[in-house]
Amino acid sequence: MDLKSLKFAILQLVTAVSLCTANTSQFVNQVCDQERDIRLQIVFIYDATFTFYKQIELFSEIARDVSTCVNERYPGSEYALVAFSDYPYSAGLTDEQGRADPREIEEEDCYVVMQQLSSDPSKFGDSFGKIKQKWGSSSTAPEVDERTQHSESSLTALTFAAADKSIGWSKGNVDNDGYIVRKIIILATDQWSTRILRRPGDRKPPKLDGTDKCETALPPTNKEVRTALKKNNIAVVGLFYERNGTILPYYERIIGAMDVQYTAFEIDFTNAEKIMNFITLGLETVAECEEGDPVAYNTMGL
Repeated sequence: MDLKSLKFAILQLVTAVSLCTANTSQFVNQVCDQERDIRLQIVFIYDATFTFYKQIELFSEIARDVSTCVNERYPGSEYALVAFSDYPYSAGLTDEQGRADPREIEEEDCYVVMQQLSSDPSKFGDSFGKIKQKWGSSSTAPEVDERTQHSESSLTALTFAAADKSIGWSKGNVDNDGYIVRKIIILATDQWSTRILRRPGDRKPPKLDGTDKCETALPPTNKEVRTALKKNNIAVVGLFYERNGTILPYYERIIGAMDVQYTAFEIDFTNAEKIMNFITLGLETVAECEEGDPVAYNTMGL
């Protein structure tokens, strides 16, 4: 079966089954052909700008349902929530005349930990209600290129979360009870990522040691994103709402080109069940499959 056929078969499978059915698990087990005692540590990185903010209640319910389902298959799993919007002085935050965008963005809005890792699904779901609507870049100025136009701090949040010890990441890949710990970040957004700042100030390249702050660190380079993910053995599941057919390819060029476990899905806010199935399939794919397994991470992206 070629890659295109495999992706189509997976899409058919996902739309045909509901959350927590055996079919998805059986499929993943057949693909990876391994049995493991596993628990998951899942950090959900959520876009707090307008489009996603309107879906807070939807994702709060999805978070509760998915975490309950995950706990059935992977007892002892934990969940955390991170929100992001943008930097105050993103290069894209200008209008056509080059004036600063009047909307207020605080220094810390590029990365906010809303909930540290917890095994309580209700606590995880409730944490979405703490998110406040923020703003991202909205410039359409012709001098603003792809690196900054309509961008937000998604890759900053991804990098900071991967290295942030305060979230509660396990120090190793096996816990005291002998369970394999799979560390996974779910990234949900509908925009490109801010890569350069119009007013960088005294910011330095991120240290990637868990101490980086929005007000002191520059947006990460691709190399720095990869280093944070690889150093901490973290896989990524992308949930992308498409505006013009550019979001999935954008992150595929960046995260998909890294030798990290990665799978991504295009989501539709009108179909909560499909979003839950995408999350479930994505989590099980990166949880059960390792980079050396027969089907590699990138082949699972839709």
